[in-house]
Amino acid sequence: MALTCHCCNKNVIEIETVCCYVCNNLFSTSCVNLTDKDTRVLRSKKNIKWTCTTCCSVEVPNLIHNLTALVTSLQNDITELKSKLSSRPSDVNPNLTFTFEEVVHEVEERLNPNLTFTFEEVVHEVEERRRKEKNLVLFNLEDTESIEADKAAVLDLLQHMQALVNCFCLVT
Repeated sequence: MALTCHCCNKNVIEIETVCCYVCNNLFSTSCVNLTDKDTRVLRSKKNIKWTCTTCCSVEVPNLIHNLTALVTSLQNDITELKSKLSSRPSDVNPNLTFTFEEVVHEVEERLNPNLTFTFEEVVHEVEERRRKEKNLVLFNLEDTESIEADKAAVLDLLQHMQALVNCFCLVT
């Protein structure tokens, strides 16, 4: 499809055109007195917008008027919201002063009424698992309740293993 200049109505190639940001009409760069350098800058910088003389003379005052009306409307809305917000604290029920822990507890109970672990217990369990993640696991040993008993059992096992290794070394 051939491109036509909005100003002179001649067919032009795309590289020799510029598009108006407001009306989206194509213009030959020669009709609007743009140099090749100007055209390259417009094409390379997406944040630079070109507007034709018609849109500049007609649209800009209209846009300014619309923006002024919009700013005034937004200022009125902000004033109204500020007045509503300033009257809000008296509407708040003084009994609604829950702590974060109370809210967490309430949410936990509502999500699962049969919940047997508290948040703190879960955190403690995770910390305990992290602390033990590099522990050595020995199977077929009696479970003890104290760290000292565990240490004694492991020491006894290692001494027994050392004796077996020494015997094995003497035999070979």
